[in-house]
Amino acid sequence: MLGIGRKRAKGKEYHSANEKNKPPNKRVYHDNDQCRAGREILPSDRRDGKGDDYRHCKDCDTWVLFACLGLSVRYADVSASLAVQG
Repeated sequence: MLGIGRKRAKGKEYHSANEKNKPPNKRVYHDNDQCRAGREILPSDRRDGKGDDYRHCKDCDTWVLFACLGLSVRYADVSASLAVQG
């Protein structure tokens, strides 16, 4: 079963302490524990909140769930695959 573009509930906002080392336009915060980039933040580097004018991580927004395989993939990944095949 494939659910494309399924919106999910918003979670607690967090960001990496290392975001401050990036250019201002690349700094992001997360609010989805399924986000790959958000999961890669080490617990010692994780900070609560949105940061100082950080933008929302696009990967946190919409996910496609492949329930039959137990995998989560970004909608953008599937859209790109369909465009190439289609």
